[in-house]
Amino acid sequence: MQQISNAQINLVSSNGTLQFNNANTLTGVANITYNVAASMMSVDANVRVANSNMLLFGGAQANGQSNSRFAVTYNATAVSLDFMIYPS
Repeated sequence: MQQISNAQINLVSSNGTLQFNNANTLTGVANITYNVAASMMSVDANVRVANSNMLLFGGAQANGQSNSRFAVTYNATAVSLDFMIYPS
């Protein structure tokens, strides 16, 4: 892998938007953004979680305190979504 400098990268979208390799072309999308100051990713699009049966929300706060955690899991046996709330 070749290391490149910031000067060699041409930004193709607004500050905070996701940029990715699309058939060897650097592409940006406005509906997926990351705000560094808020430590928050925003997605205004469909999201697919592949190769996993759980989507987990919550975790540790910046001050080290734990949040309650919320999870959505796919139950293949019952062919249903299960919603769980549990302490971390």
